[in-house]
Amino acid sequence: MDADLEDRILSVLPYGSAEDRIALLFTLGRVGGTRALELLVAIVDGSAKSSGAERDSALQALGAHQSAADHVHLYALALKERNLHNQTVGLMLLRRWDTSGAAAPAVTEWVRRRLKGRAARKITDFAEFPMSVGYFAGIDDLAPLASLFEQYDDQVDGVDRLVLEFMWPREQRQRWANGAEGDRPDLTGLGDFGHSHQFYLRFDASLAGIENLQLPPEITAEEVAQWVAEGQAEWDAELPQLLTRLERRRDKARS
Repeated sequence: MDADLEDRILSVLPYGSAEDRIALLFTLGRVGGTRALELLVAIVDGSAKSSGAERDSALQALGAHQSAADHVHLYALALKERNLHNQTVGLMLLRRWDTSGAAAPAVTEWVRRRLKGRAARKITDFAEFPMSVGYFAGIDDLAPLASLFEQYDDQVDGVDRLVLEFMWPREQRQRWANGAEGDRPDLTGLGDFGHSHQFYLRFDASLAGIENLQLPPEITAEEVAQWVAEGQAEWDAELPQLLTRLERRRDKARS
Protein backbone atom coordinates (compact mmCIF):
# COMPACT_ATOMS: atom_id res chain seq x y z
CA MET A 1 0.00 0.00 0.00
CA ASP A 2 1.11 3.55 -0.79
CA ALA A 3 -1.15 6.02 1.03
CA ASP A 4 0.27 9.11 -0.68
CA LEU A 5 -0.11 7.63 -4.16
CA GLU A 6 -3.61 6.43 -3.28
CA ASP A 7 -4.58 9.98 -2.25
CA ARG A 8 -3.19 11.49 -5.44
CA ILE A 9 -5.01 9.01 -7.67
CA LEU A 10 -8.33 9.41 -5.89
CA SER A 11 -8.10 13.21 -6.02
CA VAL A 12 -7.58 13.36 -9.80
CA LEU A 13 -9.70 10.41 -10.88
CA PRO A 14 -12.77 12.54 -11.74
CA TYR A 15 -10.64 14.70 -14.04
CA GLY A 16 -9.13 11.94 -16.16
CA SER A 17 -10.27 10.76 -19.56
CA ALA A 18 -12.02 7.41 -19.88
CA GLU A 19 -8.68 5.80 -20.73
CA ASP A 20 -6.98 7.52 -17.78
CA ARG A 21 -9.66 6.36 -15.36
CA ILE A 22 -9.40 2.75 -16.49
CA ALA A 23 -5.63 2.74 -15.93
CA LEU A 24 -5.84 4.57 -12.60
CA LEU A 25 -8.57 2.29 -11.25
CA PHE A 26 -6.43 -0.73 -12.05
CA THR A 27 -3.48 0.88 -10.27
CA LEU A 28 -5.58 1.41 -7.15
CA GLY A 29 -5.83 -2.35 -6.78
CA ARG A 30 -2.08 -2.56 -6.43
CA VAL A 31 -1.34 0.48 -4.28
CA GLY A 32 -4.65 1.35 -2.60
CA GLY A 33 -5.93 0.81 0.90
CA THR A 34 -9.35 1.29 2.51
CA ARG A 35 -10.42 4.38 0.53
CA ALA A 36 -9.52 2.76 -2.78
CA LEU A 37 -11.31 -0.40 -1.73
CA GLU A 38 -14.53 1.50 -1.02
CA LEU A 39 -14.47 2.99 -4.51
CA LEU A 40 -13.65 -0.28 -6.25
CA VAL A 41 -16.44 -2.11 -4.42
CA ALA A 42 -18.95 0.64 -5.26
CA ILE A 43 -18.08 0.41 -8.96
CA VAL A 44 -18.23 -3.39 -9.05
CA ASP A 45 -21.51 -3.68 -7.13
CA GLY A 46 -23.13 -0.97 -9.24
CA SER A 47 -23.73 1.59 -6.51
CA ALA A 48 -21.34 4.01 -8.29
CA LYS A 49 -22.23 4.85 -11.88
CA SER A 50 -19.53 3.67 -14.27
CA SER A 51 -18.94 2.32 -17.76
CA GLY A 52 -18.50 -1.35 -18.55
CA ALA A 53 -14.79 -0.77 -19.15
CA GLU A 54 -14.42 0.91 -15.76
CA ARG A 55 -16.24 -1.96 -14.05
CA ASP A 56 -13.90 -4.38 -15.79
CA SER A 57 -10.86 -2.43 -14.56
CA ALA A 58 -12.28 -2.09 -11.04
CA LEU A 59 -13.09 -5.80 -10.93
CA GLN A 60 -9.54 -6.75 -11.88
CA ALA A 61 -8.18 -4.17 -9.43
CA LEU A 62 -10.31 -5.69 -6.67
CA GLY A 63 -8.84 -9.08 -7.51
CA ALA A 64 -5.34 -7.61 -7.08
CA HIS A 65 -6.09 -5.70 -3.86
CA GLN A 66 -4.63 -6.85 -0.56
CA SER A 67 -8.17 -7.84 0.51
CA ALA A 68 -8.91 -9.77 -2.71
CA ALA A 69 -9.86 -13.01 -0.95
CA ASP A 70 -12.69 -11.23 0.90
CA HIS A 71 -14.72 -10.34 -2.20
CA VAL A 72 -15.85 -13.65 -3.66
CA HIS A 73 -19.46 -12.45 -3.65
CA LEU A 74 -18.54 -9.51 -5.90
CA TYR A 75 -16.69 -11.73 -8.36
CA ALA A 76 -19.81 -13.88 -8.49
CA LEU A 77 -21.91 -10.76 -9.09
CA ALA A 78 -19.83 -10.09 -12.22
CA LEU A 79 -21.24 -13.28 -13.74
CA LYS A 80 -24.46 -11.30 -14.28
CA GLU A 81 -22.77 -8.51 -16.25
CA ARG A 82 -24.05 -7.94 -19.78
CA ASN A 83 -20.54 -8.01 -21.23
CA LEU A 84 -19.19 -11.56 -21.66
CA HIS A 85 -15.61 -10.42 -21.01
CA ASN A 86 -16.62 -9.01 -17.62
CA GLN A 87 -18.30 -12.33 -16.85
CA THR A 88 -15.17 -14.29 -17.69
CA VAL A 89 -13.07 -11.93 -15.57
CA GLY A 90 -15.42 -12.72 -12.68
CA LEU A 91 -14.98 -16.44 -13.30
CA MET A 92 -11.20 -16.01 -13.51
CA LEU A 93 -11.18 -14.31 -10.11
CA LEU A 94 -13.44 -16.97 -8.64
CA ARG A 95 -11.01 -19.67 -9.82
CA ARG A 96 -8.25 -17.78 -8.04
CA TRP A 97 -9.94 -16.80 -4.80
CA ASP A 98 -12.98 -19.03 -4.16
CA THR A 99 -11.24 -22.06 -2.72
CA SER A 100 -14.21 -23.11 -0.58
CA GLY A 101 -16.84 -23.22 -3.34
CA ALA A 102 -18.92 -20.43 -1.82
CA ALA A 103 -19.85 -19.19 -5.30
CA ALA A 104 -20.55 -22.66 -6.74
CA PRO A 105 -24.34 -22.06 -7.03
CA ALA A 106 -23.72 -18.81 -8.92
CA VAL A 107 -21.18 -20.43 -11.25
CA THR A 108 -23.50 -23.39 -11.82
CA GLU A 109 -26.30 -21.03 -12.84
CA TRP A 110 -23.92 -19.08 -15.08
CA VAL A 111 -22.85 -22.26 -16.90
CA ARG A 112 -26.53 -23.20 -17.31
CA ARG A 113 -27.24 -19.81 -18.89
CA ARG A 114 -24.25 -20.12 -21.20
CA LEU A 115 -25.27 -23.64 -22.27
CA LYS A 116 -28.98 -23.02 -22.74
CA GLY A 117 -29.53 -22.05 -26.36
CA ARG A 118 -25.80 -21.95 -27.02
CA ALA A 119 -26.13 -23.45 -30.51
CA ALA A 120 -27.93 -20.27 -31.60
CA ARG A 121 -25.68 -17.78 -29.80
CA LYS A 122 -23.72 -15.27 -31.85
CA ILE A 123 -21.21 -14.39 -29.12
CA THR A 124 -19.34 -17.15 -27.29
CA ASP A 125 -15.83 -17.69 -25.98
CA PHE A 126 -13.79 -20.87 -26.43
CA ALA A 127 -12.44 -20.39 -22.89
CA GLU A 128 -15.84 -20.44 -21.13
CA PHE A 129 -16.04 -24.20 -20.61
CA PRO A 130 -12.35 -24.82 -19.85
CA MET A 131 -12.47 -22.11 -17.20
CA SER A 132 -15.67 -23.58 -15.77
CA VAL A 133 -14.06 -27.00 -15.63
CA GLY A 134 -11.05 -25.42 -13.91
CA TYR A 135 -13.27 -23.76 -11.30
CA PHE A 136 -15.20 -26.90 -10.36
CA ALA A 137 -12.06 -29.03 -10.39
CA GLY A 138 -10.44 -26.48 -8.08
CA ILE A 139 -13.21 -26.78 -5.49
CA ASP A 140 -13.38 -30.56 -6.02
CA ASP A 141 -17.07 -30.60 -6.96
CA LEU A 142 -17.33 -31.87 -10.54
CA ALA A 143 -20.70 -33.62 -10.46
CA PRO A 144 -22.92 -30.52 -10.93
CA LEU A 145 -20.93 -29.40 -13.95
CA ALA A 146 -20.92 -32.89 -15.46
CA SER A 147 -24.71 -33.01 -15.08
CA LEU A 148 -25.10 -29.71 -16.91
CA PHE A 149 -22.92 -30.87 -19.79
CA GLU A 150 -25.04 -34.00 -20.08
CA GLN A 151 -28.31 -32.07 -19.94
CA TYR A 152 -27.23 -29.64 -22.66
CA ASP A 153 -24.99 -31.93 -24.69
CA ASP A 154 -26.82 -31.04 -27.91
CA GLN A 155 -25.82 -27.40 -27.45
CA VAL A 156 -22.07 -28.08 -27.43
CA ASP A 157 -20.53 -28.35 -30.88
CA GLY A 158 -17.54 -27.42 -32.99
CA VAL A 159 -14.35 -26.35 -31.22
CA ASP A 160 -16.21 -26.27 -27.89
CA ARG A 161 -16.90 -29.99 -28.14
CA LEU A 162 -13.39 -30.88 -29.30
CA VAL A 163 -11.77 -28.93 -26.49
CA LEU A 164 -14.14 -30.31 -23.88
CA GLU A 165 -13.61 -33.86 -25.11
CA PHE A 166 -9.84 -33.37 -24.97
CA MET A 167 -9.93 -32.01 -21.43
CA TRP A 168 -12.63 -34.24 -19.99
CA PRO A 169 -13.97 -37.03 -22.24
CA ARG A 170 -17.73 -37.50 -22.23
CA GLU A 171 -17.45 -41.01 -20.85
CA GLN A 172 -15.83 -39.60 -17.74
CA ARG A 173 -18.30 -36.72 -17.48
CA GLN A 174 -21.15 -39.22 -17.62
CA ARG A 175 -19.65 -41.16 -14.73
CA TRP A 176 -19.57 -38.03 -12.60
CA ALA A 177 -23.10 -37.06 -13.68
CA ASN A 178 -24.39 -40.51 -12.69
CA GLY A 179 -22.91 -40.31 -9.20
CA ALA A 180 -19.75 -42.34 -9.80
CA GLU A 181 -16.28 -40.83 -9.62
CA GLY A 182 -14.60 -40.81 -13.02
CA ASP A 183 -11.28 -39.43 -14.15
CA ARG A 184 -10.56 -35.82 -13.31
CA PRO A 185 -10.17 -33.26 -16.13
CA ASP A 186 -6.80 -32.52 -17.70
CA LEU A 187 -6.07 -28.88 -16.82
CA THR A 188 -2.63 -28.78 -18.42
CA GLY A 189 -1.91 -25.31 -19.80
CA LEU A 190 -5.12 -23.77 -18.43
CA GLY A 191 -4.26 -20.18 -17.47
CA ASP A 192 -6.35 -17.41 -15.99
CA PHE A 193 -8.28 -16.82 -19.22
CA GLY A 194 -8.19 -20.33 -20.65
CA HIS A 195 -5.56 -21.96 -22.79
CA SER A 196 -3.14 -20.36 -25.22
CA HIS A 197 -4.34 -19.03 -28.57
CA GLN A 198 -2.40 -21.80 -30.32
CA PHE A 199 -4.28 -24.42 -28.29
CA TYR A 200 -7.65 -23.35 -29.70
CA LEU A 201 -6.28 -22.79 -33.19
CA ARG A 202 -5.18 -26.42 -33.38
CA PHE A 203 -8.72 -27.61 -32.67
CA ASP A 204 -10.15 -25.06 -35.08
CA ALA A 205 -7.79 -26.28 -37.81
CA SER A 206 -8.66 -29.89 -37.08
CA LEU A 207 -12.34 -29.08 -37.43
CA ALA A 208 -11.64 -27.44 -40.80
CA GLY A 209 -9.65 -30.46 -41.98
CA ILE A 210 -6.33 -28.59 -42.02
CA GLU A 211 -3.39 -30.85 -41.29
CA ASN A 212 0.15 -29.94 -40.24
CA LEU A 213 -0.80 -26.39 -39.32
CA GLN A 214 2.34 -24.35 -38.72
CA LEU A 215 2.00 -22.18 -35.61
CA PRO A 216 4.53 -20.01 -33.79
CA PRO A 217 5.91 -21.42 -30.54
CA GLU A 218 3.60 -21.06 -27.56
CA ILE A 219 4.36 -18.22 -25.19
CA THR A 220 5.77 -19.51 -21.93
CA ALA A 221 4.62 -18.46 -18.45
CA GLU A 222 8.06 -16.92 -17.92
CA GLU A 223 7.68 -14.79 -21.05
CA VAL A 224 4.25 -13.61 -19.94
CA ALA A 225 5.60 -12.71 -16.51
CA GLN A 226 8.44 -10.77 -18.11
CA TRP A 227 6.09 -8.81 -20.38
CA VAL A 228 3.81 -8.00 -17.46
CA ALA A 229 6.79 -6.79 -15.42
CA GLU A 230 8.04 -4.66 -18.31
CA GLY A 231 4.59 -3.17 -18.89
CA GLN A 232 4.25 -2.41 -15.18
CA ALA A 233 7.64 -0.69 -15.15
CA GLU A 234 6.67 1.45 -18.15
CA TRP A 235 3.40 2.44 -16.49
CA ASP A 236 5.13 3.27 -13.21
CA ALA A 237 7.47 5.55 -15.14
CA GLU A 238 4.57 7.31 -16.91
CA LEU A 239 2.30 7.62 -13.87
CA PRO A 240 3.97 10.67 -12.21
CA GLN A 241 3.57 12.73 -15.38
CA LEU A 242 -0.08 11.72 -15.75
CA LEU A 243 -0.82 12.60 -12.14
CA THR A 244 0.88 15.99 -12.47
CA ARG A 245 -1.10 16.76 -15.61
CA LEU A 246 -4.40 15.76 -14.01
CA GLU A 247 -3.60 17.71 -10.84
CA ARG A 248 -3.15 20.86 -12.96
CA ARG A 249 -6.49 20.13 -14.63
CA ARG A 250 -8.12 19.61 -11.22
CA ASP A 251 -6.68 22.83 -9.79
CA LYS A 252 -7.78 24.83 -12.84
CA ALA A 253 -11.32 23.43 -12.55
CA ARG A 254 -11.47 24.37 -8.88
CA SER A 255 -10.16 27.94 -9.35
